[in-house]
Amino acid sequence: MTFNKLIVALSFIGLQLFSSLTYADTFEGVLEMTTINYSSGEKATVTWSIKDGNHRMDYQTTVEGKPFNYTLLFLQGRADVLLLMEGNGKKIAYTVPAGALAISNLVKPNTLLQPGAGEKVLAGLNCTPLVDGKGNVVAWVSAQSPVSVSDAPAALKGQGVFQLLVNNKINSLPLEFNATDAEGKPTYQQTIVSIKQQPVNGAVFDYSSYTPAQEALQELQKQ
Repeated sequence: MTFNKLIVALSFIGLQLFSSLTYADTFEGVLEMTTINYSSGEKATVTWSIKDGNHRMDYQTTVEGKPFNYTLLFLQGRADVLLLMEGNGKKIAYTVPAGALAISNLVKPNTLLQPGAGEKVLAGLNCTPLVDGKGNVVAWVSAQSPVSVSDAPAALKGQGVFQLLVNNKINSLPLEFNATDAEGKPTYQQTIVSIKQQPVNGAVFDYSSYTPAQEALQELQKQ
């Protein structure tokens, strides 16, 4: 798989659930998440660790029908994203612009959201729906969630569905997010299945064992 293909694949992962709020990061713990891209049939499970404004997302997914694992690091003070990959005995760290991971066409930030009818339990929390003007359920949110949009990676704040939530003055982290096409058919779904408030070892954000992609390329060219 080429690097460009990977970025395209990443464009369908749930990295758009972030906002532009500027409150202090407060949550420390681990979230488990699933994603479904209905267009390609790709599914992923994600382990998302958060501590002191640092975020690590470990993805287990399939690309072109084959198992594929990688890690995304969003580090405090950095405006970019680190993509960590392993293979053929190599550990490579790619630097990716945060904007390359944002999905501008999944939601329209100026969409008006309204409370919908019904409720369901996600990650052990009672959730209620937010619907758009066509009655499509865009997100399920819970006032009980210990994670808010202010806990989002700084590099991605102001992008995606949480920008939509900010515009609608909603500060709850969506436990489920749904995207639909013009006909209302589902195109993407992301669901948080568990939230654990617990200490996170800061070592999980260390990437010193990975070779920067540019250095790895230079080494390859010397061979």
